[in-house]
Amino acid sequence: MREALRVLEHLGLVESRSGLGTYVIEQRMPTPASRTRYPQGPEGLVQLYEFRRAIEVPSARLAAERRTPEQLASIQSAWRDCELAVTRDSADEFARLDFLFHSSIVKAAQNRFFLESYLGLQDSFARNVTLILGQGQLKSMLHFHDELIEAIERGDAKAAARAAEDNFKETDVRVRLLLQNAAGADKVRKK
Repeated sequence: MREALRVLEHLGLVESRSGLGTYVIEQRMPTPASRTRYPQGPEGLVQLYEFRRAIEVPSARLAAERRTPEQLASIQSAWRDCELAVTRDSADEFARLDFLFHSSIVKAAQNRFFLESYLGLQDSFARNVTLILGQGQLKSMLHFHDELIEAIERGDAKAAARAAEDNFKETDVRVRLLLQNAAGADKVRKK
């Protein structure tokens, strides 16, 4: 139950108030038409996130084990840039910078095959991340990767992999919401 509430809070769907409980937040979502533009189609979106998970989780573990001080500084700097995009409420900017953040972690993993494969995502990454961000409030991303960065900084490989995997749990919910909304919009258009 706590995990579900944490995910819903990160999505900006609920808000916890100390001593008062958890409340549903009014949502202003993009119109269905704006959420159904898939550069690669729904199947491509799912495959993109499968690929990202397959690269990012082991990269987080390896980055915690192998990163240099300069690579850690690059990861931290890239995340600060992402947080600035959140404060400016710019999903497009956040999506572009989020790629640079994750690329810095993959680079810190020091596996050239991971890095070469990951860099191939750059063209579709931002478009697809922007679609996913539309399924919740951008401000929920403000501290989204703090645990991941802290684990890499401590050199805790298990915690880094766990934090990366935990972040995908929320992304999985956002992908399902996007696909459900798109399926609903398709049904309405066909009528």
